Amino acid sequence: MKERDYLNTIRSLPAGYAYQKLISQKENLLTYEIVDLNKKMADILQVNVSEAAGSRVHSLNSPLNKEHQYLIGKYLEAFKDKKTVRFDHYLEYLQRWFRITVTPHEAQFFSVVFYDVTSEKEPEKNENKFADNMGLLAQLDQQGNIVELSADWYSLTGYKESSLYGRNMLELIHPEDRVKSKEAFLKVIQGETKSKFINRVINKTGAVLEIEWHVFMRGSAVYCASADVTELRLKEEELNQRQVLLEELADNLPGGIFQLSVSSEGQISFPYYSRSFLAVYDISDAQFKQNAGLAFEILHPEDEQDVLTSLQAAENNNIWNAEYRIYTQDKKVRWIRGKAKSTFLNDGNVIWNGYVSDITEEKKQHLLLQESEEKMRNLYNHLPGMLFQLEIKDEKEFNFNVASEFAEELFGVSSQDILKDPSVFCNLIFSDDVKEVSNAIKKSMKSGGVFSKEYRICHPDKGIRWVRTGATPKRINESTLNMNGYVYDITELYEKEEKLKKRDKLIADISSRVPGVIFQSVSYGRDDFTFLTATGSIADLLETEISEAEMVKIDMIELLSPDDREWMLHKMNEAREKLSTFREVFRIVLPNGKEKWVYGSSVPEKMSDGGIIFSGYLNDMTEIKKYEEALKKSETRYRKLAEKMKEMAYHDELTGLPNRRLLVDRLEQQILQCGRTEAKLGLLFVDLDDFKKINDNFGHDIGDTLLIRVAERLNASVRETDTVARMAGDEFLILFTNIISFDELTAAVNGVLRALEQPIPVEDNALRVKASIGVALYPDHGNNVQELLKNADKAMYQRKHNQKDGFSVFEKNMKFL
Repeated sequence: MKERDYLNTIRSLPAGYAYQKLISQKENLLTYEIVDLNKKMADILQVNVSEAAGSRVHSLNSPLNKEHQYLIGKYLEAFKDKKTVRFDHYLEYLQRWFRITVTPHEAQFFSVVFYDVTSEKEPEKNENKFADNMGLLAQLDQQGNIVELSADWYSLTGYKESSLYGRNMLELIHPEDRVKSKEAFLKVIQGETKSKFINRVINKTGAVLEIEWHVFMRGSAVYCASADVTELRLKEEELNQRQVLLEELADNLPGGIFQLSVSSEGQISFPYYSRSFLAVYDISDAQFKQNAGLAFEILHPEDEQDVLTSLQAAENNNIWNAEYRIYTQDKKVRWIRGKAKSTFLNDGNVIWNGYVSDITEEKKQHLLLQESEEKMRNLYNHLPGMLFQLEIKDEKEFNFNVASEFAEELFGVSSQDILKDPSVFCNLIFSDDVKEVSNAIKKSMKSGGVFSKEYRICHPDKGIRWVRTGATPKRINESTLNMNGYVYDITELYEKEEKLKKRDKLIADISSRVPGVIFQSVSYGRDDFTFLTATGSIADLLETEISEAEMVKIDMIELLSPDDREWMLHKMNEAREKLSTFREVFRIVLPNGKEKWVYGSSVPEKMSDGGIIFSGYLNDMTEIKKYEEALKKSETRYRKLAEKMKEMAYHDELTGLPNRRLLVDRLEQQILQCGRTEAKLGLLFVDLDDFKKINDNFGHDIGDTLLIRVAERLNASVRETDTVARMAGDEFLILFTNIISFDELTAAVNGVLRALEQPIPVEDNALRVKASIGVALYPDHGNNVQELLKNADKAMYQRKHNQKDGFSVFEKNMKFL
């Protein structure tokens, strides 16, 4: 296993891990130093990793110190018996149970692992604490579907939340483990609790992970408290057998681990070295066992003395760090980086524990990087402005760390002069602008916001020039801050802006004579909107004289009518946050208490200082609103009249049925629909037999009432999707939709005839009505509305001519008789 992989594995364990060194031991007192720890252990100690590494535990401001004496007793037990000690302990300040493993190693070193077992100790308390648990938590239903997961599941599986919720947990299990996992799950459903059950999970990338489960039922839900033990089980063994771990890691690292022993007489030996150490030096194991000094004999002649000298010098500070060259067996030059830490033994010997790696490719890349840096240097030195880094200490002392070469073109002084003496630059600033520049820098330092300022400098040859500086502050430490920025000449731009200001003044003069108000406002946060400027017409809008100084103090929110304030604030904030155009009609309350309707339109734009500037137009809509209200009333009356006219245009006035126009429209729509569904349509042309006799014998009033009753019976005999329409007099049309077969249409026609079989009561009379019906089928008897109507009409006349009282289906040889 590679060193990098080992460190990443240790630091990503779902348990706290620390590697520590014993400093002193007196009876029940123990002093030790944390050599290394992972993020989980730092979270348990409630300290930063960088703060804890290399520190003695009692010097840390950790809540664990209150329970330290109990832990020291266990540490002493491990050192006394020289074996691993494992115990469970409840940390009051975290309110969690931990299984703690203490493993002594060689010399004074020992490791400690804190594994969260709260889910095992107090499973009931984990039901609603998914977010706080340091392991993997899940809630399933009784079918094994995922109801809820802790965040660690997403990191473990690589799936997003939306991909896991509702999914069956068995889908994540390795196929070979699904049968036993399902059996275990069924036992849990039956009331059994499963602890320390291990199976394999496959994550999104296909990696197989070993998971230890604690599963139990609560109510109708299944709860799982789990941990990824893929690496943990291996690491427990490695921590107990550190030598085995070291060998496995050393042989797979992209470099070599070694232990160098230097006796008090200067004799050297290598008590330990990994196979990858030999690979880095291109030496065989047999060669090295025969001559350990070979590691020094193959040093490049130019680097040999530097390496030996650096080893001797490193004895004073315990750390050796060097880069040097060696010759491989094929006489090629290889660059090596060596790092080691020394331990002084009582017998005068020095032990160096270290690591070497091949950095030949890194050196090549370094040369390429140097070339790239040179190109970048040429680039920024030729920019039409000066790139700089200004270092400010204690808000008083300042120096330029970087100043590009364009400084000479821009300021008439060289970048070297500015780097040597920052006052050279300061003395160039126009005297009237020095205070403003200084205040702007202080404001940026205090707020952390961007420094942006336009000011004048005194160029030795060109005279007064305008420049613009933009810089971003970056806090290095409590006393030091760097301003990284760019300064460039804007003299020509400034002159153009002056011309624009004159033009703007002219525009303002003109706009003051235009109805409405042209304005600009600014916002630096939610619900913060203030006028910057507005044309003179604002006095007309507010019906009061107002100066520019008074205008910028107006709270635009206070102007809004209380009835409109809430929704208007929402719209204004929305435009601010989305930088979208604002267009609304709303009410304002004038200083005199009068209420006005106003149309407002504005476009937001983000400024360099973070604020949002709105440029827009306001217009008095009060009179227009009055006209709108009158128009609405008129429109309401017109709408009701139009609806009545539409009803009359598409419906029969006597029966209320659709008329021929509406039926034709629906028939056209249904023909289009049939083109997509391949269904058929049936069209019936219904003519009441001998209806004239009814009118002659009983009068037209009775005849009209009878027509209404017939319409009702026809409507009742068809489906809601079908249409019954009155053509004129005693003629009706019926449209049947979604006809599947001719038999279905025939059944529908017979239903219509049956509806007319029973006498129809009209006042004191029971009148019988019969009908002749012509039937046409779409598309068999016509592909358009006119053909279907004509052919249904022909079939009706054929029936009326032959025998009446029944129906005839259109045939091609039929004619009007």
